[in-house]
Amino acid sequence: MAAVEPHFGVGIADRRAVAELTAHGPFDLALIWGYGDGLAPHDPETLLAEVSEALGCPTITPNVLNIFNARMLAVPAWPERIHVES
Repeated sequence: MAAVEPHFGVGIADRRAVAELTAHGPFDLALIWGYGDGLAPHDPETLLAEVSEALGCPTITPNVLNIFNARMLAVPAWPERIHVES
C-alpha cells in the first residue's frame, strides 16, 4: 500500500475527469465511484471503454463490484477463467 498514489477527477460522463487525470497517468487501475456511469440512457455505450483507453488502464465501477459480489451467491459460480487473457 505504500506505493498507492491516489488521483481524483470529477466528471466521468462529461469526460472532465479524464481530462484532469491524463496528465498524471498512466495508471494501473481506475476506480470510478459513481453509480450508473455508462448505464444512463444518454451515456454512450462505449463510455467506460473510452475512459479505460484514455487513462491506459482498466476501470472498475460499483456496478461491476456488485456483479462480482452477486456471483458469489450464484450457483454454479461464474466461470471466471473464460475472462482471463493468457
